[in-house]
Amino acid sequence: MTHDSAGYPKSYAEFVEVTHPVDIMGRVNAEHWTGRLYLRHISPFLSMPLLRTSVTPNQVTGAFIFIGLLIGPCYLIPGIAGPIAAALVSQFHGLVDCVDGEIARWKRQFSPAGNLLDSLGHFSAEALIPLFIGLRASDLFGSQPDLLWGLLGAITGMLVLYRKSVNQIVQVSLAKAGLPLMRDSSEMRDTSASLLRRLRQIVRHLPIQRISHSVESTLVALAAGIVGLFVGDVLAFRWLVAILAPLTLLITTLFTIQAALSKRLRPAS
Repeated sequence: MTHDSAGYPKSYAEFVEVTHPVDIMGRVNAEHWTGRLYLRHISPFLSMPLLRTSVTPNQVTGAFIFIGLLIGPCYLIPGIAGPIAAALVSQFHGLVDCVDGEIARWKRQFSPAGNLLDSLGHFSAEALIPLFIGLRASDLFGSQPDLLWGLLGAITGMLVLYRKSVNQIVQVSLAKAGLPLMRDSSEMRDTSASLLRRLRQIVRHLPIQRISHSVESTLVALAAGIVGLFVGDVLAFRWLVAILAPLTLLITTLFTIQAALSKRLRPAS
């Protein structure tokens, strides 16, 4: 659909038609389920007013990065208020992630810097969440803090960062070989190892592969916070860290093997 990129949309429907194309909404992994379910229906009400301002997509992405950095520290807030705040900030983080792309598509303002900033926003937020969950589990401000849990949370955050980096490394490898980039990370799943395919099929039918995403991790932590009202907050979050750490290690290992064995990365026969 053609439109006046310097003008203002005539209606909500016109804006959505331009900014929510099929190749965006149809992405298997890149488009989060919250976007399809409700965030993409709300975000135009924030994006459209910004079209009347001089705000650029990259400036919105800068705000997206800052908001993401606030999610983890919410777990230092005592009581159930901390997990609630983290979950709410995470939702707003996802909303702003929709806005920058919508403004870019309407104004036709695209740049490699925008892609870089967007990746930084996701990487930093999702790596810091397990770190601060670990610090909460260590009872940092208690009379006898156990920083081992904080260390375990930091290691989990590093694993999250590593797994997300693998995606970028794959794209760089393809670019260096002069091959087309993967439009969706699901393309990496095409492997010939039968055992790996079976493991992937098992993981695919379980929600664990999304546990490191900011929305899912904050919702799981909110559940831990609710359980903590009955069994004790520190105990609940220590159980959460004890589950997240090996689960993240398993997912990271499978993901790395899957990437290494992907047919897309093999030399042409």
